[in-house]
Amino acid sequence: MASMIELWFNCDPEDLDNHQIWDASEELKRCPKELQGQNPCNEADLQKEISDSINKEMRKRLRETEKEKELLDALQGDFGLELGGKKTKCVASSQLETETERAKNMRKDWVKIKNMVHGVRSMSETYFLTYGELSAPAEVVSDPSLYD
Repeated sequence: MASMIELWFNCDPEDLDNHQIWDASEELKRCPKELQGQNPCNEADLQKEISDSINKEMRKRLRETEKEKELLDALQGDFGLELGGKKTKCVASSQLETETERAKNMRKDWVKIKNMVHGVRSMSETYFLTYGELSAPAEVVSDPSLYD
């Protein structure tokens, strides 16, 4: 429904419930002109074009919603990291020095990853506290009918 409204009407994003101030978009004005113009197009073709544009916008919104949901799940679940437990690895004496060095490097990288996760979580919490929701910002468009 929101896709159709965005496609066919110019409305104030701050006052979406006030239907009286909505104006017809160029897309909506084009449809009757095409059906009644010098070379009227087939109504079925126009209907298909409208349906395709609505379906395209709905698929786009669904993809965005899925991405946001995945992000929220990742933020709430530590990005799938196993944070607890200590592992022990037994190695032969000839590999001890190599494995010790490898473990040190892994430890450094692991700390970096945990710090990044903590930073992203802190940023998302700050974003949520500031804007009241964890979602993409709305697209702001100019509406000439609202000018004084």
